[in-house]
Amino acid sequence: MLGGTTYRKLAIFYIAFVALYLYIPSLEETGTMLMVLSIATFVFAIILGFMMSDRYNRLNDIRDSFRKMDSSFLFIYQSMKFFGKTKKKKCRELIDAYLVAQFDYKLEDFDRATPALFELQDYVSKLTARTNAQRVHYDHLIYRLESLIDLDRGVTYKIRARMSLNEWGSLYLLAGVIWFGFLMVNDGSALMLVLMPILATTLMLLLQFVHELDKLTWQSRDWIWEPNARLFYDLDLLPYYPAPLLRTGNAALEMTKKLPEYRLATYAGNYPSMKGKKVKRITNKI
Repeated sequence: MLGGTTYRKLAIFYIAFVALYLYIPSLEETGTMLMVLSIATFVFAIILGFMMSDRYNRLNDIRDSFRKMDSSFLFIYQSMKFFGKTKKKKCRELIDAYLVAQFDYKLEDFDRATPALFELQDYVSKLTARTNAQRVHYDHLIYRLESLIDLDRGVTYKIRARMSLNEWGSLYLLAGVIWFGFLMVNDGSALMLVLMPILATTLMLLLQFVHELDKLTWQSRDWIWEPNARLFYDLDLLPYYPAPLLRTGNAALEMTKKLPEYRLATYAGNYPSMKGKKVKRITNKI
């Protein structure tokens, strides 16, 4: 869903458009004006539809990759019981380090967490399989780790596949033509005063939706925060949240209010430095 800040922006845009509609005199409608408005609307609808589909597919691909990674981490953690409690605990620490690094850095810097995944691979690859059960699970562990690295690289690539300035420019240029056309067909009637600002704001709402998809913040609670909280619990760990993310209106903030306990990280240095990072345990009264 869209955040509170987005709704406030839309409300301001609606009020501004109403004001413009009231005070800007309409021009005489011409065939050329209506033709330009029709063509701009048609082209805008085609480009917007393509962009929304492309961004939504990208989001789904990343979401599916994360869920596959979750499954592999759980498999690795549970399989480590065949190698003893000490090795299982060490493996959990390495998995936790990778998951924590994903949250410590911004989404566009996802690849900064990859070294922690290599450490996990290095640790598991050096295990000695002595029993039959260990030998069977060792092969599966290696396979899962190779899959994790492939998924990690795929997610990194897809996260960086943002819309270009040219793509955004074409969308906003066409939207500007449509908004201008809305102002020019002002006939002063009450119906147009109500209808046109609503249409103009709906246009902005669609653009904001594409922004949310492109930034991967659309429905982040459903595909980031809730699944990760469950993963941490399945790994016998407390969910982890960076303090900068817990701002008003953020889905992560809503999640922490419903958790009995979680870990909260604060940072002393400037991003991306992790020097002086402190993690404390937060307990909620639920």
